[in-house]
Amino acid sequence: MTKLLISKITFLIFLLMVSTAVSTAAQVSLGVDAMNRYVWRGFDFGDSPSIQPELNYTNGGFEVGVWGAFATNGNPAGQEISPWVAYTAGTDAGDFTFIATDYTFPGPGGTWPHDSDSHAIELGLGYEGFINAFAGVFVYGDDDNSMYVELGYDFRSVGIFAGFSPYESAEYGTDGFGLINVGLSYDYDMTITPDFDLGMTSSLVWNPESELLHLVFGISL
Repeated sequence: MTKLLISKITFLIFLLMVSTAVSTAAQVSLGVDAMNRYVWRGFDFGDSPSIQPELNYTNGGFEVGVWGAFATNGNPAGQEISPWVAYTAGTDAGDFTFIATDYTFPGPGGTWPHDSDSHAIELGLGYEGFINAFAGVFVYGDDDNSMYVELGYDFRSVGIFAGFSPYESAEYGTDGFGLINVGLSYDYDMTITPDFDLGMTSSLVWNPESELLHLVFGISL
């Protein structure tokens, strides 16, 4: 049995377990973002404007969805289709979310590949409360089992964040501990009609490890 098959079976078992704990209030949502760049954890993918659609199904604390990124210049580095599944448990101390994501990079013509060079599965744990926190580790498709940790704080529409890789990782370009994703963000909803708001977001992102600075802007529909 291959590692990919084992990872997919684990993914499905998690899906079945959390689905038994959800409520009957189900909701399907569809959205799309138009971004000037696809910047993820301090790195620019595709060097191009990016269209990023998302389809989600929510039922109680359970959520499953698929997110994509498509570089408008056709750069393969900016193409991604990533399914994910998550479960959120609300507590008096804040919300805790377990999430499993299958980062998938389509081949030529949008083909869906099935090899370790095109898939990377990450398991993560997030927290939202007096601060925001996330820790994720790749369990498939990454020889280094790279880990990413991020801490953040939101004040109204402004957020600050800092993310790092705690040990050597080719994925994040670090030889040991490395700070790779530091910045601030601002979100704003522009009212177009009484029934429609246009979401706008902007982030200033600095990657100290690669010494790159990114200014990201986008709108959400």
